[in-house]
Amino acid sequence: MASKISTIRVGRILAVEREEYFKTGILFAYLFFMTAATIVGRTAADTLFLSRFDATKLSYMYLAISIALSVCGVAFHAIVDRFRRDRLIYAVTGGMILAVGVTRIFVDSGWSLMYPMIYVGFEVFNFLLILQFWTFTNDVLDTRQAKRLIGIILSAGILGGMISGFSIKALVHAIGTSNLITMYGGLMGLCVILVRLLARREFTDTVRETHSVTDKKAHKKAEEKQKLGSIYHLKLIAIIVSIITMVLMFIDYQFKMVLKEYYRNDELAAVLGQFYGYTGIVALVFQFFLSSRILSKYGILVSLLILPIFLLISSLSIWFAPAIPGTVMIGSLVLYLMPILNAVVFAKASDKIFSDTIYSSASQLMYVPLHANVRGRAKVFVDGIIKPLSKSGSAILLILSAHFFPVAVNDISLAVVGLLIICIIAIFLVKREYVKSLFSTLKANQIDFKDINFNVSDSSAIEILVQGLESQDDRRVLYCLDALKNIEGFYLIPHVLTLMHHKSPRVRTEALRVIEKITPRQAVDEVIKRLGDDHTEVKVQAILTLSAYGDDNHIKRILSFLIDEDSEIKGAAISGLMQYYGIDGIFYSVDIFKQMLESPRINDRKEIARIIGRIGLKNFHKPLIKLLDDPSKEVQIFAIDAAHRINAIDLIPMIIKKLKQKETRHKAMEALSAFDAADIVPTLRTYLEFSRQYQEISLYIPRVFEMIASQECADIMLKNYDHAGPYLRLKILDSLAKIQFRNHDVELDRDLIEKWINLEFQEHRFFTQTLNAAKPFDGIAILIESVTHIRHGVFERVFKLLGFLHDHKVITTVFLNLSNTDKRVQANAVEVLDNMLEGELRTSVVQIVNSHISHKFNEERDAIKFFDTLMAAYGKDHDWLKMCVEFVSTSPKFDEWDHNRAFALRKLIHDTQVSFERKEVLNIIQKVAILKRVSFFASLSGEYLANIALQMKSAKCHAGEAVFHEGETGDSFYVVIKGKVLIHKGETRLVEMGPGQCFGEMAILDNEKRSASVTALEDTLMFKLESEAFYDIIADRIEIAKGVIRMLTQRLRQQLAKVAAAGGGAPKPVIPQIEESAVEEMIEGESANIASELDSQALLKRVLLLKEIDLFASLPDEDMVMLANTIEEVKYKKGQDIFLEGDQGDAMYGIVSGSVLIHKGNKDLATLGEKKYFGEMAVLDNEPRSASVTAVADTTLLKLSSDDFYSILFDKVEITRNIFAVLVQRLRTTNTK
Repeated sequence: MASKISTIRVGRILAVEREEYFKTGILFAYLFFMTAATIVGRTAADTLFLSRFDATKLSYMYLAISIALSVCGVAFHAIVDRFRRDRLIYAVTGGMILAVGVTRIFVDSGWSLMYPMIYVGFEVFNFLLILQFWTFTNDVLDTRQAKRLIGIILSAGILGGMISGFSIKALVHAIGTSNLITMYGGLMGLCVILVRLLARREFTDTVRETHSVTDKKAHKKAEEKQKLGSIYHLKLIAIIVSIITMVLMFIDYQFKMVLKEYYRNDELAAVLGQFYGYTGIVALVFQFFLSSRILSKYGILVSLLILPIFLLISSLSIWFAPAIPGTVMIGSLVLYLMPILNAVVFAKASDKIFSDTIYSSASQLMYVPLHANVRGRAKVFVDGIIKPLSKSGSAILLILSAHFFPVAVNDISLAVVGLLIICIIAIFLVKREYVKSLFSTLKANQIDFKDINFNVSDSSAIEILVQGLESQDDRRVLYCLDALKNIEGFYLIPHVLTLMHHKSPRVRTEALRVIEKITPRQAVDEVIKRLGDDHTEVKVQAILTLSAYGDDNHIKRILSFLIDEDSEIKGAAISGLMQYYGIDGIFYSVDIFKQMLESPRINDRKEIARIIGRIGLKNFHKPLIKLLDDPSKEVQIFAIDAAHRINAIDLIPMIIKKLKQKETRHKAMEALSAFDAADIVPTLRTYLEFSRQYQEISLYIPRVFEMIASQECADIMLKNYDHAGPYLRLKILDSLAKIQFRNHDVELDRDLIEKWINLEFQEHRFFTQTLNAAKPFDGIAILIESVTHIRHGVFERVFKLLGFLHDHKVITTVFLNLSNTDKRVQANAVEVLDNMLEGELRTSVVQIVNSHISHKFNEERDAIKFFDTLMAAYGKDHDWLKMCVEFVSTSPKFDEWDHNRAFALRKLIHDTQVSFERKEVLNIIQKVAILKRVSFFASLSGEYLANIALQMKSAKCHAGEAVFHEGETGDSFYVVIKGKVLIHKGETRLVEMGPGQCFGEMAILDNEKRSASVTALEDTLMFKLESEAFYDIIADRIEIAKGVIRMLTQRLRQQLAKVAAAGGGAPKPVIPQIEESAVEEMIEGESANIASELDSQALLKRVLLLKEIDLFASLPDEDMVMLANTIEEVKYKKGQDIFLEGDQGDAMYGIVSGSVLIHKGNKDLATLGEKKYFGEMAVLDNEPRSASVTAVADTTLLKLSSDDFYSILFDKVEITRNIFAVLVQRLRTTNTK
């Protein structure tokens, strides 16, 4: 127990979460052994080469190495994304181990070329080992994990170098230098084993993206790499990196040249090992205790200068050092009294100690001002091109100095000193350019300091933020002000006083909020001036800020606002008095407070709720009890918000009840999710544990847990999965998927998931058996349809659960392909599952899949089995299934099939407390049968139609009475039950309708004006479904909305095909023209409330494009900005396919730049350019693509996936209504062609 607690404490100190211990440990060990391998391999190669060749030959080796590394780097990057990462490591490292083994066999053969090959080859092997480690690490660590864990993992490299360095001395004396090669291969083998251990957890899927994705990345890099050269800041980075690379190679050459003069063979290996060991210790200490402190305290300039300054000092020492030999022994440590040797050791030690610690960290910061999209490519450009070229250049210079223009080892330092002086100048220039670039990037809001761990205590950063306050762009000012508020010791007041005169009301308001918190005396006059501001929001905040001073001299001014007609201003005065003037303030304002609480004006009562939330006193929550039950839903919403602001946990039960109302549901979910988890989670857990008792509420608990997105919430939902009914299970799975998407640290219990998969397997087997037993019997179609629908729901849940164990996108694609009617597509999907899954899970899933997609059922009747399964089915938690069983059980045929069992079934139904009234069952079944005949309801299951049927009301019309008139706004549709009606336009008779026929169905979707009148020809009885009732159902059952949308898109596709066949063009949707300035204002108003990584211009382009799409043209501003932030930007090269005819449709595209060709085979259909869009129907119905689309120029697209569309937009019924209206309008338009 004590060891477990100690482990947890160590994990907390090191910022490692418990679930990450294994992953972190494996990566730590991987880097440790990889570094040890590189040290051992390099030591063996250096010793073997230098013991047999003149040191002047090193220059040729450097050139060969630089060329080999460039070739290998290009080759590795060409294949790195074509194979699963762990398998690539197995193949590449396995090949290297084999080559090392062959090398060991022939190393003592005396073949002179063997040693240069070892020298170059081992350096290439080390390069590949490092590349493999970092590509693998990037795959298994997400961004947040990398930020927390990379420092710990990197220390393994220093530790590995240190220990391996010290071990080499003992090893070479025991086994000899040649056998270090065997050790080199063994350490590589350990790396492979570690990769295998971690890959078994991290890489569970076998399905990879096609190489077209790789091609897209390659094309994107090739296209944009040329732009990098135009960035002056990047040019300076390249100069610094290039010089440091060349200098380090020159120093390495000097180091080995000097060592070779004094040591040979095993002695040389021992010295090198000792050197790497001691420098490793110093580097480890420096990394842990000094590196981050220097960077934080002195900033990027000093941090970058440390390495070149130490190298400059050591190079000057080498230049002037005389070669006077002498040594002194202290224990086992040899101190060299030879000045030249001391100097080169000092220079090489500076490299080993500083280049991988402080210099590495600071050099990463140099890239910060670059845009996020450029940053990654810039690193690849510098590390993959500039570094190898620099190594090649330095190697050529060394060859020239050794053979054509001979110079002494000391004299090489003259060139090094010159290069380092240039480097230091470049560092000062890059610091200046760093500030300028950082400023311009910040201006475009392209940097999130939290994401890059930027050190805001750096003086240059503060300077940039202060300059940002002078901007006229209110978003930028607010961003800089927010950052400066959090800097300890920064004197903000003068800047805030200036901001109170800013043109933007938002900035003035925020400046007043800052003053409210710190109440500086010198700001009082400016605050008083703001009391007369033209904008209400500024005036309200000025009242609150002046009140915060608590000065009796200002109380008369504040009291004067208590009689203002504006509820917000009056409310601000009450808030200020109650919050800052104690008993006196309450005395002055309490009467007005009570008047507003009892006021018939909704705005007054809303303001009371706002006052309570603003004051923030927990014991001041009693007025909210009344407001939460206010007749106005708007007041209730404000009261809900106030309740969570004051953390009124006593009101949690009342807020939970608000989940029942569609108007307050969204705000109630937000409020509940905002309470402290310790207060709210246990209460919500009860509703899940007893979900059958709280069905109206429990359906929305997963959504609240999804907003909290904690590990505890995920665990609660998963543990209560078996308690939930079928629809709640679906909600739980959807919410779990979103929690994992938002919080990568949340991990689900794999054993529990497999348990629930097995539970669903049992359910699926049962309903498959029920279908098998029922299929041979006739007259029970409604029952068979119900069982089929339930069975499909179970099947869907199985795949949602599998998505937590394996790649979610792969599982979703497999599920969609299994729903395809093409047997070959289904077979391919099953094959993917067969290869992806393992063990018993694979056997069970494949078995369930095969039984689900098979349409073969028993044809022989077995009455005993039929009645037994029917009685068992009646006990399931499916109300619609129970209704269907009750309905079919009254058939006389049941007695013919088995009288005794039919009697037993009816007795079970009678004795069951949940038995429905006979009349109710017949009424609902009748309505469902009628709805099945309505075209856009035809594809919905009986269970969903039963929900709609419950909302249908009876309507009667006498002969000659109008049902509705032409030109009236349509808000309902009708089904004739008895009697007859006439549809007519004026005196023109159009059609008569009788029992079972319906009319006006489109009106519940788009509320358009009636195109004709309807009059009863005789006394008529009808069923009526109103639009509001229909949308109330959709608010709870998104599947109904999806089903209706799918039907409308299919009808629209069919209609468009008819128009195209008749030679007509597709009708153009009518889209309101939007002024760009209006969109800019909208973005300013909404983007502040939504986290965005986009700059305003990029966001503007996206919104303007979305406004061109009629599906989205009428979206509210908030939803439009949210959608714009969600869509993905993708790039295609000329001639590249975007998708092919027959591909599964799962996304739509808008064209930002370039153009595309739509074609079927060799037939060109259309060419689309900027601001055009295509594939939008696929977002709605996921149907296979009806044509191919190819880029005819280099093209940038915005991509919106179906999953993103539904998850963002269908939280609100108003958006569903808009989508319905657009599709119906398209249908109406095409019908007129």
